[in-house]
Amino acid sequence: MSLLHNTNSLLLHFIEMNFPIFSSYKFEHQNLHSYYFLWDEELPYFPVYLARKYHNIHHGITFVRRTKNHYDMIAFGMPEERSNAASYYITRLKAMEEFINHFDFSNKDLLMTMEQNPIALPDIQRDKNYQELCLQGLQNRFSVTGKFGATYITPQELACLKLLLQGYSYKEAGLQLTLSPRTIETYVLRVKARTGITQRGEFNKLLSFCP
Repeated sequence: MSLLHNTNSLLLHFIEMNFPIFSSYKFEHQNLHSYYFLWDEELPYFPVYLARKYHNIHHGITFVRRTKNHYDMIAFGMPEERSNAASYYITRLKAMEEFINHFDFSNKDLLMTMEQNPIALPDIQRDKNYQELCLQGLQNRFSVTGKFGATYITPQELACLKLLLQGYSYKEAGLQLTLSPRTIETYVLRVKARTGITQRGEFNKLLSFCP
């Protein structure tokens, strides 16, 4: 696990208790490249209770992004009680997604440093869904909506697009994925032809958590 956070008390509490990291993964997520879940609705009671009682994190939402060999979980928590927490998050999905995209683009070096310094977790603390969330099979296709309507992208194309959206050049993306710059360019051209999207900045809409 590689980690960026602005408070580590809850994670340390989990580690001290030999408690696993939790995500939510369901059958309907199988063909999605990204999705989100609300803690109160999807996670077991105990970790949510622990966050509230000892760490002043009363509610939360997590965005999940899947790739071939890893997945990202980006979590937002609320340090106050709210009777309408779900509504609060749902009405702000786009704003949180825009923050995530801006953070990716503005902090490429920080994210690279994080990925190069992973934490080795024992099996007991691993997310129970980690094998399903990683997209090992290149046969997967993910439905997206382009200018021509419904179409698809592949896991490898997805990996290329995400790096380009973070500000990587074709050459830099190729080094990250062990591919040639020409191969990266070919993947991007295929996506453009399939979706009708021609501007790099428009790919954020293609990979949106919130259609």
